[in-house]
Amino acid sequence: MKKLLSIIAVITFGLTTTAQQNWQNITDTYLLSKIVPDGQKIWLASEGGLICIDQTNSDTVYFNNANSEMPFTEVSDICIDNQGCLWVTSPGGGIASKHGDIWNHYHTGNSALPNNRAYSIAANSSGEIWAGLSHFLVKFDGNNWISYSFDSLGGDILFPSSIAFDKDDRVLIGAYGIRAWDGENLTIYNTSNSPLVDNQISQIKTFPDGKTWIGHPFSGLTITDFSNWAYYDTLVPGNRLYKVYAFDRTSEGHYWLGTYSKELYYYDGNTWQLRSPSAPVDSIRYIRSMTVDQNGKLYVVAYPNCTFDGESWQILNTPGTGFKGNIVRDILHAPDQSAWIANNYGMTQIKNNQVTNYHHDDTDDWVSTTCFARDNDDKIYAAHYKGICCFENGSWKRISLPGKNKTGLNYHIDCMCFDHQNNLWYFEAPYLVKFDGTTSTYYSALNNNFPSFDLYCLTVDPGGNIIAGIDNGIVKQNGNSWTTITIPDPPVTDLKVWKVIIVDDMYWMATSGGLIKYDGAAWEYYNPDNTILPDFFIKAMDIDSEDNLWFINGANNLVKFDQQNFEIIPFLESGMLYGPHTVLHIDAADNIWFGGYDCGITIYNSNGITLNTQKDSKPSTGLKIIRLAYPNPVTGELKVDYKLPDHQHNYMVNIRDAQGKLIDVIPLNTDHHTFTYSTDRLSSGLYLMSVNNGKQDDGVPTKFMVIKR
Repeated sequence: MKKLLSIIAVITFGLTTTAQQNWQNITDTYLLSKIVPDGQKIWLASEGGLICIDQTNSDTVYFNNANSEMPFTEVSDICIDNQGCLWVTSPGGGIASKHGDIWNHYHTGNSALPNNRAYSIAANSSGEIWAGLSHFLVKFDGNNWISYSFDSLGGDILFPSSIAFDKDDRVLIGAYGIRAWDGENLTIYNTSNSPLVDNQISQIKTFPDGKTWIGHPFSGLTITDFSNWAYYDTLVPGNRLYKVYAFDRTSEGHYWLGTYSKELYYYDGNTWQLRSPSAPVDSIRYIRSMTVDQNGKLYVVAYPNCTFDGESWQILNTPGTGFKGNIVRDILHAPDQSAWIANNYGMTQIKNNQVTNYHHDDTDDWVSTTCFARDNDDKIYAAHYKGICCFENGSWKRISLPGKNKTGLNYHIDCMCFDHQNNLWYFEAPYLVKFDGTTSTYYSALNNNFPSFDLYCLTVDPGGNIIAGIDNGIVKQNGNSWTTITIPDPPVTDLKVWKVIIVDDMYWMATSGGLIKYDGAAWEYYNPDNTILPDFFIKAMDIDSEDNLWFINGANNLVKFDQQNFEIIPFLESGMLYGPHTVLHIDAADNIWFGGYDCGITIYNSNGITLNTQKDSKPSTGLKIIRLAYPNPVTGELKVDYKLPDHQHNYMVNIRDAQGKLIDVIPLNTDHHTFTYSTDRLSSGLYLMSVNNGKQDDGVPTKFMVIKR
């Protein structure tokens, strides 16, 4: 087992991958959900993996599917059985156990588990393991998994939030109400048939006195032995009990209780009292889980995560993996293939397996970043709530925008790009702004020089024109004017165009009404009405080197489209973290990076993730260098738009006839993006264009052209 004994090690191992690694998660591990003491060890479940703290030396070890044999990253629940074996669940990865350094993984491919969507787990006194899956309760008897459908247990349950065992050793399942199962008989307790006052359940736990405590996420506390019921919305006079998520009992019969709204209560055997942690904790918020060990020490998963030994409070040594900000708004890859992440704290760079978090220029505050753009000189720009910055010489510098230098000014820039003349375009409602480095030009429906009030994306077509996504269509720049191209018969009302990709004269649009293709004349629609796509909503999309479109369908489904067939990778059967995912970008190695609200970064590559692309600088002729060749068929001059790999030289286009004879060689200039080729001396027929980098030409055509006389 590889162990990470420092924050630097976490970063290195967490981002290093092998050829067999198809999924990678990079998250801020602050969001913990469960804590379990185990002798001198503490186990914590988080969206970013499993964390183990050694209390003897404060060493912190992180387990995820990149640095260990743990088969997944996101952990929803943990427990320890009577043999000392650790059990963990994942919302998309099934169930795993760890005994010593040995991991066992249970999933639909190798066991009788009905699905891999596991949310809760517990071990009873006899050593049986019970887990709550989507639609199923399952039991492991040491050899086999036995499934019980929730349909047969009083109704379907999608997210069984908690599992416990009562004084009669019945399995208690918390979801919508309480279900008690003794292996043969089912009893349902809800607001319609019992004194239970709230069907929403956050936590269930039964204590040695036979009483079961039930926490409610939007109300108070229920205590019952299932004969007598008591509900508490107040424990301390004048203080409403609300959002009860955590509680536990000491060996002396005292109790601790915590709420998500930050109250910490203590029962000394006679009365309840509010307890305020002392320094260095001072105050805690968002209490999600707590437990008391055999020595009476309290462990609290909150903000910050902490312990209390009866005399002093201590912050748990959970420094995280280096990545800061799980709310991801944009992703960009620099020429050196380092990844830049726009998030709710600022900007994060992932380069050479190191994570660096950046503030914005002249402030020490973390300011939310919205989007990136790269100019024609490969400088990177970031828009944030206080303006636009440029990354130069290892730091971010604020650029001066005309009329936008007031102190305290808030910006709301959602998208930006550079045209072929290196003008910066950005949208700050209600204006589309063109900035040439000195002056700004404002386009808006308010000025009557732009046809829309709303704009959702910006890109540049091969001719250098600005293309903007709007409601029910796109807007195309035509010199100093604009042309609106309206989508006919939109498949949904209030259709929005979130992303536009132009390939071979085809406009591919990610919209709230599905995937839409436009060739300049005809429209094609791809949505649940005529394809296997499960959802209309497509917001994030990019294209790989083989011209496959990749996008997020709905909140979480990853979809590959080869322009003929769809391949759907559902969230619940994949290695991605819970979304919604709203951003997607593909790097030079065809790794697919995506993220969204509170889900960090997920990276996917069916051929194995390779993040150290700098080590392989040899260009590939399989790259899509030639983006567009037009007109085709051609009778005179052929115009060719191309894009070279970053920092690559010596590329050339080889033109061959249909028999493979080399006709001409055209060097490609790294300072340009287009060239014009005269076909006057060539006869009618089919010709093939391929690209090489000065090495032997493999003859693989990237474009065809037809000459007509």
